[in-house]
Amino acid sequence: MASSSNAVEDRLSKKLESLHTGEETNHLQEKVNEIISSYNEKENRKVNLRFKAIGRTPLLRKNVFAINASHRFDKVIRFLKKELSLQPDSSLLLYVNYCFAPAPDEIIGNLYDNFSIDGYLLIYYCVNVAFG
Repeated sequence: MASSSNAVEDRLSKKLESLHTGEETNHLQEKVNEIISSYNEKENRKVNLRFKAIGRTPLLRKNVFAINASHRFDKVIRFLKKELSLQPDSSLLLYVNYCFAPAPDEIIGNLYDNFSIDGYLLIYYCVNVAFG
């Protein structure tokens, strides 16, 4: 009788362990889904870019544009060359906040999160070297 009681206790104990592990797995899966969802929302958002010409560089008719945060900065370069009717191989220099020229593979959302001012990422552009 005692051995069958121990066997039942063992089975119940194992069952409880598996239920406990299942709950943890479900909780972990919910957390993973939350993280993925928040990442997707963050990367599918649009950010505002404000362009300002430096020196004798042509002005844009419209200087504020919204772009997907997940795009790379090279998309901004290509877009601006097209808007200014420049050749794809022509020189165009872009600076964020008069401070630095981002790498073409930089993610726009990262730049926006770290360097935006009043809801805009300020991008200064010119066809000649503007800073030292």
